[in-house]
Amino acid sequence: EGGKEVYRIRMDANELGEAQVINNFQGYSRPAVMFQPISTGYGSGFTSHLDFVVYGDYGYSGSYRVIQGPELGELSNYKFLNPRAPGRQILVARGIWDENEGHFDPHKQKFERWDWNGKKYIETELGTTRNKYSAPIDEIIKAEPEVLD
Repeated sequence: EGGKEVYRIRMDANELGEAQVINNFQGYSRPAVMFQPISTGYGSGFTSHLDFVVYGDYGYSGSYRVIQGPELGELSNYKFLNPRAPGRQILVARGIWDENEGHFDPHKQKFERWDWNGKKYIETELGTTRNKYSAPIDEIIKAEPEVLD
């Protein structure tokens, strides 16, 4: 209506978290819309994904599709590794629960790298921190750079 195209995306989630346009997605000249569907029971904790709506240039020229990125949780944090090609590599830090830890306490962090192979994301497990953190990814890497080895 009025020259607009409207699309619906089915989500198996009950909330929508972050949503934003990512320019030069994966180094292609086209933007993508990143969104984060969240599944929660409205209590403590949730599960979500980073998903990207793309058009063409991804092996599906002339059509829209959703690329599913890494799964995240309430103790996860992520970062695009290449600012000139955001989404080509995504670094994820996952908090690991330990006995007698509170929800908002610092946690050890397990790192993963998600690489785009032209069709889907491939996960590579990296290292786990020796210490507990509730800091952004860059601060954790600065303190323990070996987690990326």
